[in-house]
Amino acid sequence: MYASCISSLAESASRFLDIAQALRASGSLSYADDETENSYGQGAYDALYDTGRRELLTAFQDHVVALLADQDSSVRRALLGSITSLCIFFGRQRSNDFLLSHLITYLNDRDWMLRAAFFESIVGIATFVGGKSLEEYILPLLTQAITGLSQSRLLTLRVLIVIDPEEFVIEKVLNALASLSELGLFQKSSIVDLAKIIVKLMVYPNVWVSNGAVGFLSAAAKALGPVDTQVMLYPILRPYLLCDVSAVTEQKILDYRQKPVPCHLTFKAIDR
Repeated sequence: MYASCISSLAESASRFLDIAQALRASGSLSYADDETENSYGQGAYDALYDTGRRELLTAFQDHVVALLADQDSSVRRALLGSITSLCIFFGRQRSNDFLLSHLITYLNDRDWMLRAAFFESIVGIATFVGGKSLEEYILPLLTQAITGLSQSRLLTLRVLIVIDPEEFVIEKVLNALASLSELGLFQKSSIVDLAKIIVKLMVYPNVWVSNGAVGFLSAAAKALGPVDTQVMLYPILRPYLLCDVSAVTEQKILDYRQKPVPCHLTFKAIDR
C-alpha cells in the first residue's frame, strides 16, 4: 500500500512546499518573532525553498530506494504503477542516477509479472527521459542486465524480444516498442532494425505475440511515413505476407500474413 501511494504523498509534499513559498513571497506567511520575520528578504526565502526542496527529495529518495529493493516482488510491482509520477517528482537527473539503475535489475527477477510490469511502465519512463536517453542509456543497460555483456544495439533489441521465457512478457515488450515508435522516440534507423527482428514474430504460434508483432509493424509504418514505409519497411514485411498489399496497415497485415509456424519449429524460424 505504501509503495502504491508514495507518489501521491510526494506530489502532496511538493505542493505544500510550493504553497509555503508563494505565501512567503506574498507576505501572507508570518512568523511569531517580528524581528526574525523582518530579517528575511526575498533571497532568504528562495534559499529556504531550495533547502526545503533538497531535503524533501533526499527524504523521499531514501524511502523509494528501500521500496525498489524490497524482497517482496508485489511491493516493487506496486511501485511501478506510479513510477512515471516519481520520475517527474525527482527530475531527470535523479531519475537517471538512481531510479533507472534499480529498475533495470528487475529484468533478472524470476517473477515474470514483475518483468511484465517493468515493460508496461517503460513507456512513461522513456517519455520523461527522452529518446536520446532511451537509445543510448536504457537499451544498453537492458542488454547488460540480461547477458552480462555490452552488446550492439541490434543484439540488445533481439535479447529483449526473444530471450524472455514468458510469452506474456514478450507481448508486453512488443506493445511497449509500438507505443515508443508512435510517440516518435525512436530514430528511423532504429525502427527499421527493430522491424527486421520483430517481423519474424508475425508467424509465432502464440496469438498474443504474433498480434503484438503486427501492432508494432503498423505503428512503425505510421512513424516512418508512406514513402519510407514503401522503401525500407515493406521489403522486410513482404516475405511474411501471402500477397502484395496496397498499404501497410494493421488490418491489411492481419488479413494477409502467413500462417503461424508449428511450435516445435518456432525457435528455428526466429533464428533465420
